[in-house]
Amino acid sequence: EANFPMFVVFTSGTTGKPKGLVHTHALVAGLVESMRVCFNVDPATDRMLTVAGLGWITGQSYQVSAVLASRITAVLMRGSPVSPSMTRFAEVILKHKVTILKAGSAFLREVMSHSDGMQQVKDMHTGSVLKVASFCAEPVSEAVHTFAMESVCENYINCYWATEHGAIAWGRRFRDVAQPLRPNAHTWPMGWVEADVFVYSADRPELMDCWEARRADAGERGEVVCTSPFPSMFRYVWGNADNFGNPGWTGDREIMLGRYWRKTRLPDSEELWAYVQGDFAVKHPGGSYTFHGRSDEVLNVNGILYGTEHLEGALLRDQYLSAESVVGQCLVVGYPDTVAGEVPLAFIVPALGRSLDLAARWKLYNLVQHTVGPVQMKFVSVSELPRTFTGKLVRRVVRSMSRGEPP
Repeated sequence: EANFPMFVVFTSGTTGKPKGLVHTHALVAGLVESMRVCFNVDPATDRMLTVAGLGWITGQSYQVSAVLASRITAVLMRGSPVSPSMTRFAEVILKHKVTILKAGSAFLREVMSHSDGMQQVKDMHTGSVLKVASFCAEPVSEAVHTFAMESVCENYINCYWATEHGAIAWGRRFRDVAQPLRPNAHTWPMGWVEADVFVYSADRPELMDCWEARRADAGERGEVVCTSPFPSMFRYVWGNADNFGNPGWTGDREIMLGRYWRKTRLPDSEELWAYVQGDFAVKHPGGSYTFHGRSDEVLNVNGILYGTEHLEGALLRDQYLSAESVVGQCLVVGYPDTVAGEVPLAFIVPALGRSLDLAARWKLYNLVQHTVGPVQMKFVSVSELPRTFTGKLVRRVVRSMSRGEPP
C-alpha cells in the first residue's frame, strides 16, 4: 500500500537534534517524476552520479531508488569527490560518460578554496559530457553557482529539498526558457508542490493553537511553507515504537505538530495547515524562490535580518576577485552583542600559504560592506571547520562553541 512505511531515515543533525522520519512507498512516485521533469532522463543514454552517503536521504533517493525506478545507469563513487585530487569527481564523470550530476555545494566550496584547483576543474571540460547538474539541499551562494556553471556544466541548476521532502521539491524544468537559468541560485516549486512564504508572529502559541502569520511581500524573507502534502513527503516522525503496526499508529505526533505542521491564521481570517521546514526563503516575481538558510540561523543585527548564506557568499566572492584571496573556507554564525543584539562572526580557513592578517580582514570587511550592506562583522582564523562525513559544515557545533555552550 502506497502509504505504508518503507523506511526510517534520520536527519543529519547539522542544525539540531536528529529526528527519525518515516517515508512511505509513495516516495518512489515523486522520485520518478522529478527525474523526468528536472533531468529529462533517457534510459538509453543517461548515466547519473550522485555524490552522497547511502545512509542519508540523498543516497537513498537519488543514488539508489530514483535511478532504478527510472531505468537509468547509476555510477557510484566511494569516498570524497575531491580527494586524493581536486579533480577526482571530474575524472569519474569523463571516464564513465556521466550525463547527470547531483551533489551538494560543499565539495565545490572545497575546490574553490584552492585557486589552482578551480583552474584544474575548469580544464577538465566536464560540460562536454554532462547535460545537466544539480545542487541539492543546501543554500547556494551566487559565487558557488557562478563557478559551477562556468567550470562544471553550463546547465547547472539549483534544487531545494530536505530529508522531510523525500525528493526534489524546488527545481527547474529541463531547459525550460520560461524558467531562465542564471547563476543566481533561483529555483521553482515542482508542479505538485503548493508553496508560499509566510512571515510568522514571534509569539509561539500552545500546541494545536493557531499561529498568526501573513504572506511575505515581494522580496521579503520569511518561512517557506507547503500548504498541502505531496506523495514523496514523509508521513510520520518515528516514535511510539511499541505500537508500530497497530491501527491508529501515527508516530510522534507531538514533534510532528510542534515542529513541522502549523495551524496558521492569515490576516483575512483564513485558517489553514502549513508545513514549515524551518528555512528562510524569498519569493520573486515570476514564481522563482531563493533560499537563505535556516530561519533560526538568520541574524538580527539592529533589527535588520541577514542570511548566513548571503554573508558567506560575499566572502567567497573574494576567490573570484583575486587569485591571491586569503579565503579558503568560511562559515558565518551569529555572536551575541550588547548593542546590536548579535553580529556576524566569520570563521575563516585561510587558503594554503596565506594568513588572515589585519590587511586581509580589512579587505574582507569592505567586501561585505559593498556586497551585502553596512553590517559590522568579526573574523576568526581557524585551521579547519567541523564537517559531516559527506562534507557538510556542522553549523550548530560552531555556533555553540562560539557562545561557550555545549554542542
